[in-house]
Amino acid sequence: MLWIGLHLPRLPLEIFTRGGPAAEPLVVCDAARDPCIVIASEAAQRRGIRTGMKLSAAHALANNLCVRTRDAAAEHAALTRLAAWAGQFTPAVSLAPEALLLDIEGSLALFGDLAALLGRVHEGIEALGYRAQPAVAPTPLAAEWLARAQPGAVIADATKLASRLAPLPLGGT
Repeated sequence: MLWIGLHLPRLPLEIFTRGGPAAEPLVVCDAARDPCIVIASEAAQRRGIRTGMKLSAAHALANNLCVRTRDAAAEHAALTRLAAWAGQFTPAVSLAPEALLLDIEGSLALFGDLAALLGRVHEGIEALGYRAQPAVAPTPLAAEWLARAQPGAVIADATKLASRLAPLPLGGT
C-alpha cells in the first residue's frame, strides 16, 4: 500500500481567509477564559505575534488585531469537503485532525507516476485556497506523521519505514 498524508497546519486560519491573505493582523484563539493564540496570519506574525501567546499580549502588539475563535465544526466541514474533492484521486480517503489521508496505491497508474499525482494534488488544493504539507508512506499513520514532521518526505519501501520514523519527535509538531 501507499498513502499520501496531507497535513493542513493553517486550517484553523484558512477557514477565515480562503478568499486571500488578511490585510489586517488576524489571529485564531481557543475559547478559554484567558485565550492563547492558536495561529497567526502573516500580517500578525510581522507584528511579533506568535502561536501560544496570550491574546492580551497580542493586542499590545497590534491595536487593529482581528480575533476569531477557533471553529472546530467549520474545520471539520472544510476537511470533509476536501475529502470529497480528493475522491478524484482515490476512493479511499480518511480524515485526521488537520489532515487527509489518501490511499493511492491503485491510483498511481491513472496519473502517470507519484510525482505527477502529487503535483495535481498540490495544485488542486492550493486552487481551493488551502496549503497542505504532503508526505508519502506505506501506512496511513506514517504518512500523517511524516506530513506533520517532515513535509515532502517520500518512503515507498516499507523496510525503510522504521529507520525513517525513529527520529521523529514524539510530541508532534
